[in-house]
Amino acid sequence: MIQIKNISKEYGNKEVFSDISFTIDKREKIALVGRNGSGKTTLMKIIAGIEEQDSGVISIPKNKISYLSQIIEPKNNNQTVLEYIKENTDINEDDEIFKLIKIFKLKDVILDFPVSKLSGGQKTKVSLITIVLNNPDFILMDEPTNNLDLDSLIWLENFVKNSNSSFLIISHDRKFLDNTVSKVIELKDGKINIEKGSYSDYLKRSEEKLNRHKLDYESQQEKIDELQKTADQKKINASKGANYKGTDNDKMLRNFKREQAKGSAKEAKRIEKRIEKMDMIDEPEKQSNLKIKIDSKDYNGNNSIVARDLFVGYENFKAGPFNFDIKFGDKVCFMGDNGVGKTTLLKTIINEIEPIGGNINIGSKIKFGNLTQEHDNLPNDKNLFEFIKEKTDKEDSLIFNTLKKFNFSEDQIKKKIENLSPGEKTRLLLALFTEQLVNTLILDEPSNHLDLEALSAIEKSIKNYDGTVVIVSHDRYLIENIDLESIYEVSENGLNRIDYQEYLSGFDFE
Repeated sequence: MIQIKNISKEYGNKEVFSDISFTIDKREKIALVGRNGSGKTTLMKIIAGIEEQDSGVISIPKNKISYLSQIIEPKNNNQTVLEYIKENTDINEDDEIFKLIKIFKLKDVILDFPVSKLSGGQKTKVSLITIVLNNPDFILMDEPTNNLDLDSLIWLENFVKNSNSSFLIISHDRKFLDNTVSKVIELKDGKINIEKGSYSDYLKRSEEKLNRHKLDYESQQEKIDELQKTADQKKINASKGANYKGTDNDKMLRNFKREQAKGSAKEAKRIEKRIEKMDMIDEPEKQSNLKIKIDSKDYNGNNSIVARDLFVGYENFKAGPFNFDIKFGDKVCFMGDNGVGKTTLLKTIINEIEPIGGNINIGSKIKFGNLTQEHDNLPNDKNLFEFIKEKTDKEDSLIFNTLKKFNFSEDQIKKKIENLSPGEKTRLLLALFTEQLVNTLILDEPSNHLDLEALSAIEKSIKNYDGTVVIVSHDRYLIENIDLESIYEVSENGLNRIDYQEYLSGFDFE
């Protein structure tokens, strides 16, 4: 058992988290969730012994503990994969290494490659291989599914489910979490909330809590409004009584009115003090249910993406031929193993790189919006209004109206982008795309870039989107929840349109 007792961490004067306590029991599988920047990776590094807490105690038995980070660091730039694996494991025989190399769809020759030259997906696989070979008692995983192709992801999922080790996992892959963990620890505003059950159970209970919070808040606001109206009326009565003149013969009535006024004034103060002493319920976060409407009459004409015998690539890499028709309003997903050319195909579609053979015709009415790329490049020093103004040069009133349609308040519109949550940043980009009349959304592995809140906002938006969506993703939850028309498996030899459920059932991990 790992025991975390009352640990706190600050960077400079900024508190990351405070007085956190929980345990990781034997064979327990736990998800650590929270917004990007909430401190999840910092907490995991402290448990792994890579960083130190400012206060509190972590008790770890003398068992083996392994940490899979988002970054794999070789001893030097020339250290080969085989050298790295042997340095970080107790394995002397190569047979087990070759077996795992095959499972993760890596070629034997990769063992002689320098680790520093590997792709992100290859580095993740090498790091996973070292962990599996070590067979530790406790495994800490920070985004283990990033850059994994689908069959490697499902193999990892089965490994976690069937392992006798304990796991603490940070991941944006909701299906992976749902199929592996039995407890969720949410890190929010420097504190933790622990929920037993699956990730879906956690989501359901979180929604129920939010709904209760909303009802309690609205009920309290109604009570406050009612009391304030009563207090205001008492003040009006007090003012009238205090200022009552009457006639010279109305002295008794005038005194009565003034005494009555004093009573009303006291009653008003008593009511307002009652309001002040209330345990105020914070306003709940607004939930967005966005519909991005594209007026199709503005896009009559050539608005399809058509490829014929298309070859894509660059020096020493070529993939194709690709043949497809993506009509306006289609929602299309490209899947496939790492390194087969999915992102290269996407970059060719949006004209970032030239095709190396064949033809691709991009309709003259098409306007692309690359959501994941834009999300990574938002200018943190600008406020929301400045950002939209700079990108569109629209009238101020139109910009304000658009931002309000996307559930931004006047105060939020003046906020710096760096102070927005990931979900709010996603809404900001969707507001921008609306102003730019974007009619084709591009998403390249959004689960590698966006946190769970932002992904949820994306799903809701895509389901209600009238334009075209082209996505590269292995996120099963996302794929199953955005009403795709077509799913294509990409290989170096071309495209194969697939039935998604049949495709999933075809993996064999024996």
